[in-house]
Amino acid sequence: MSLTDPESKEAAAYSIEDIEKDVNDAKVITVHEHEALSDINTSIDLFTYHERNAGRLVLDPEEAKIEFGEEVAKRLKLSRDGTKVLWPQPTDDPEDPQNWSDRRKNFQLFIITLAAIVPDFDSGIGIASIFALAKQYDTTSGVINDLTSNWSIFLLGWGSIFAVMLMRRYGRLPILFWSQVLALGFLIGCTFAPNLNTFTAMRCLTAFFGTCPQVTGLYVVTDLFPFHLQARKAMIFGFTTGINTTNAVFLADPPPVGYGFSEYAIAGAYGTPIIAVVLGELIGHFLNDWVMEVCVRRNNGVFVAEMRLWTCYVAVILYIAGFIVLGWSMEHLNVSGLILGWGIAQCVVVFNTVAVYAYCNDCFPDRQGEISALVNLSRTLGGFSVAYFQVPWATRYGALQTFGVEAAVVAALFLFIVPALQVKGTYLRSRFSA
Repeated sequence: MSLTDPESKEAAAYSIEDIEKDVNDAKVITVHEHEALSDINTSIDLFTYHERNAGRLVLDPEEAKIEFGEEVAKRLKLSRDGTKVLWPQPTDDPEDPQNWSDRRKNFQLFIITLAAIVPDFDSGIGIASIFALAKQYDTTSGVINDLTSNWSIFLLGWGSIFAVMLMRRYGRLPILFWSQVLALGFLIGCTFAPNLNTFTAMRCLTAFFGTCPQVTGLYVVTDLFPFHLQARKAMIFGFTTGINTTNAVFLADPPPVGYGFSEYAIAGAYGTPIIAVVLGELIGHFLNDWVMEVCVRRNNGVFVAEMRLWTCYVAVILYIAGFIVLGWSMEHLNVSGLILGWGIAQCVVVFNTVAVYAYCNDCFPDRQGEISALVNLSRTLGGFSVAYFQVPWATRYGALQTFGVEAAVVAALFLFIVPALQVKGTYLRSRFSA
């Protein structure tokens, strides 16, 4: 059959029409797929992405192109050096705290830092005056420590839970302001307390209401600073309680139980944790950042929350070493060892606390208050309980056994919790942090 036959011409015509139709249909499908992809890209809410994708964030701009596509990646705002994607993404509003100048941000952080120091300072002045109070109220330093210092520390934790509940209902600023007014009033009440019972009540109420700034700090840090700077800025909220409460007793008791220091010598010894905190700030500043940078680089520019926990490995080793040195030194009344061991333990607590804070905040980015309150409660309950058994235990069996067992408990908790979180953290986040 030749191509000039009518049937051949008709078949050829149909074939050409079918081909053109298939090509046109393919073009339509391609256009629809492109439009659908554009719709998907447009539908990504970059301002809440860090909350909805808690614990896993893309930091590398090049990886963002692969993860989100070119269109979305073009809309992402980066750090000044262009090396990191900013989370949360700043809005275009100049009043957005993420868009404030560094000077304004750091000034706000300075204010909340001063406020956050006050609760522990209020507790600290009671520890420093423990022997003078015992003399004034005609009792022993142990009674003063148990009634005033320990219970005020206990209420620091519960006060933080109460403060977060009120802040959720009435907002941060009014609760922060009025809680500090009440704490100041009760602190003045301590000054004029006519007897020990009144003084104890005033001390406890000061602690309960004064702790509010300690659960406000993480709110401020996450409001002001992008993700990759938050751990560095939260460093100022690392702290410890237990040994700082009991060491005053060890230092004042006469040998062979304690060092028999004078009040001025005890005051000088308490310069150790102050210097240690500063060193912890400096070390933690670089250590936490370095750990995150290395882990993110090895993970193709993607941050995963469990990366924070590698800092805990360094911390637990140094903490155990510090406590063993501290226990041995107290048992043998070695002053230089006391300063070294106490300083190491205090220094480590600072950057380890920040790693825990940062990890919890990464997993629950919209629960900063609850995170701060629960961490604060944990550390105060531990500090509260230690003060009751540490001195009698060390007096009977020696400080090395006391601090050695405490270090062993810390190591056991670390081995039980941290590796398990690193293995199962992603699964737990997918179930509970959404």
